[in-house]
Amino acid sequence: MKNSERKSDDRDPLEFDDYSQPLNQEATTFASPSPPPINQQATTSTSPSPVPAVPLNQEATSSGSFSAVPLDRLKRNIGKRKQGMIVDEFDARCKRVLNQIDLDSNAQTYLLKKLNHETQLAKVLTDKAEIEKEMAEDKRSFEKKKQEMELKFLEAKYKIDLDNLKK
Repeated sequence: MKNSERKSDDRDPLEFDDYSQPLNQEATTFASPSPPPINQQATTSTSPSPVPAVPLNQEATSSGSFSAVPLDRLKRNIGKRKQGMIVDEFDARCKRVLNQIDLDSNAQTYLLKKLNHETQLAKVLTDKAEIEKEMAEDKRSFEKKKQEMELKFLEAKYKIDLDNLKK
């Protein structure tokens, strides 16, 4: 059977001989919903606001009507806002850096205290080991002296018993 003689159901999904047709119907129905038209987006707002929307180049007067704002003034205000945002961002970064420095210095003091504690503990453990070593040596020497004393005692006892037997 040649490729041209195949049925449409039997065709290999990796072969694309007709790019205008989708591979299956599911691919065309799984599309995301289309966004609303631009006009609807402009008229709807996410939060209800009692203040009417004002274009950027107009401001409200005391009588409630709107008058045009000079473009230079708008640009200055935007520039000031940008500068304020930059300064605020810089201040926030500085605060984060200072907080990190504080955290680092606190961590360093903690590590120094821990190191100091561990050195003191090591000193105590070495002193304890030396004392135990001395005690072990003292115990050995005590046991040795005890055995010597027992030998002397037994010798003296046997001499006395021997003398008593001779008499």
